[in-house]
Amino acid sequence: RTNINILCQDVILKLPGINNQNYFLIMKHFQNLKELSLATLEQITQVLGIENGSKLHSFLSKILK
Repeated sequence: RTNINILCQDVILKLPGINNQNYFLIMKHFQNLKELSLATLEQITQVLGIENGSKLHSFLSKILK
C-alpha cells in the first residue's frame, strides 16, 4: 500500500498547478484521482486558488475530452 501511495503522490505532484505546499490540500479535499478529475473549476479553485486551480482544471479538462 505504501508503494501505491508514493506512486499516487508522484502522479499528483506532476500535475500543473500542484506543488509540495498545496499537494496536501488536494489530498485532504479530494478522496481520489477520479474525484479530482471530475471536480468543477469552482471546486478546484476553492482549494488551490485561482491561478493554480485554473491550471489544473484546464489540464484535466483537456486530457479527459
